[in-house]
Amino acid sequence: MSERSVILVLRGIGALMLAVGIGALVVAPLEMICFSWFSEGGRFGYKGFGFGSFMFGNLAMQILGYYGIAVLTIPLGYGHWMLRRWVRPVMLALLRIWWVLGVPLLVVFLLVLLMSKDLTIGAAIAVAGTALFSYSALPVILSRLYRCDGVSIVLERGDSSPTWADRLGVSTLVVLGLQAFWVVALHLLFFFRGMFPLLTRWATGLTGLALIDGAVVALLVLIWGTLRRRRWAWWGVLAYFGAMAVLWVGTLISTRWDELLAVLAFPPTEVAILGGLPIQGWHGALLVGLPLAGTVGAILRNDAV
Repeated sequence: MSERSVILVLRGIGALMLAVGIGALVVAPLEMICFSWFSEGGRFGYKGFGFGSFMFGNLAMQILGYYGIAVLTIPLGYGHWMLRRWVRPVMLALLRIWWVLGVPLLVVFLLVLLMSKDLTIGAAIAVAGTALFSYSALPVILSRLYRCDGVSIVLERGDSSPTWADRLGVSTLVVLGLQAFWVVALHLLFFFRGMFPLLTRWATGLTGLALIDGAVVALLVLIWGTLRRRRWAWWGVLAYFGAMAVLWVGTLISTRWDELLAVLAFPPTEVAILGGLPIQGWHGALLVGLPLAGTVGAILRNDAV
């Protein structure tokens, strides 16, 4: 591609990201009305809806997802439009992270969408096709774009000195990004009775919340050590996610779907719906185990230790 074409493509991506981010920022507060719709007396209301119910957590995750999209796309959109050098390593890291997290996140996204939106068959097929494209072809296309010499030349012309992203390196950015994701994911457990795996049983309530809190604090310490490239942080984060993989996969495999619903103690209306789903513990083990395994693999690939 010519230099002019590269600039147009990068600024086009930037404009699209800014539009998506601003749109998500506008939609997120509007989605708050859904809480009143599902409360008793609302258009979809039922007894038991509230903090700790499945639909409450479902709606909260949707809204947080919109804010997460805005937090990612607005700075990246600005960086693309202004042709900042840090955009290239950050995007390459995000594309690797997407390979690790894409499948489980897409599965969760589709389940949340299908259970909370009235979609036609055509719309559902279109959404599923778009999701499949976003995990298969799109990352390959974008990886080739950001690795091409033309992009490097354009972005490095305005920023001749290495940036913070260059100094950290793509592999370290991948590990940091995955750690940040798991910090957020652990917080989502607060919406579901603070459930935390203990291999032979699930901790919930105050005990579960305390364990989640400890896991979050430990991970924040490891993020600090990773930023400073400390060798103890590399071993620590490897041990941390190895232990998390054993706890989550082991506990989910040994828990039947009806037992898990009993632990979550959803309202009867939700239990009647969710209880009929053809889900087993090993489905959850795969959903959580694959990204955890990918996170361990990313740590082992980190060449900055």
